[in-house]
Amino acid sequence: MFNPKSYMREYSRTRSAERKAAGLCTVCGEQAEAARTKCRGCLEKDVQRQKERQDELIAQGVCKMCARNKAEEGYLHCRPCLAKANRSTRKHAAKRRMEGRCHSCGIPCGESIRCNKCNAKGVARTSANRKQRLVEGRCRDCGEPAITTTRNLRGNDRAGYCHDCYLKMMSRSMLGSGKKWGVLLEKLDRCGWKCYYTGDDLVIGDNLSFDHLDPVSRFPERKHDPTNLEPCTWQINLMKRDLTKQEFLEMARKVAGNSKLRVT
Repeated sequence: MFNPKSYMREYSRTRSAERKAAGLCTVCGEQAEAARTKCRGCLEKDVQRQKERQDELIAQGVCKMCARNKAEEGYLHCRPCLAKANRSTRKHAAKRRMEGRCHSCGIPCGESIRCNKCNAKGVARTSANRKQRLVEGRCRDCGEPAITTTRNLRGNDRAGYCHDCYLKMMSRSMLGSGKKWGVLLEKLDRCGWKCYYTGDDLVIGDNLSFDHLDPVSRFPERKHDPTNLEPCTWQINLMKRDLTKQEFLEMARKVAGNSKLRVT
């Protein structure tokens, strides 16, 4: 028995295969774009339809990938699709890395992770996101509500980091990696958030600093040594400069023992 649906389905498959083999657009029959199966006009129509559909799903709070589940808060995908996308991204990135290709666009880039063009795009995107977050009073790195960091040397206030990202920023400088910020937090908790030298209260974004007991200028090998760090106020750190702990304490004793000086 003749089935019109089956006939049209088979006809469409055959026509698409013939056009593809001839380098023509499988939809309209015009000349296809290089390495593509459709012409520029049909490709642009597809992109426009997809964008309109995704905008509609985003407005409804639905995952734009599966179009079924509710999107996670702060994301455009549901939890299963986020996990699937992450796995796929890692898989493609590992393959391209082994082949010496850019993680983002796939063109050859030697030993670099990304090509120069994609690196420039990433830098510009990160810079724009950080500026927008600062304007909105959010952490420049993660987007969470930021604390106000007072730059005492300059006397200006600005929102820069949240509690955790501020410690990560300091960890990158003090320990060589933002992943070790827990070490700094442990030191602060152990001393009760008090200055190692004066006992003053330490406040993130206000007076918190970390001192190298053996100064880096004289002991560069101890720059990222956790045992060489103690929390203190930035004023004390500025006074200590390139002195060792013992040298600084001896100087402080001389100042305190000078009978000619009186605190007014």
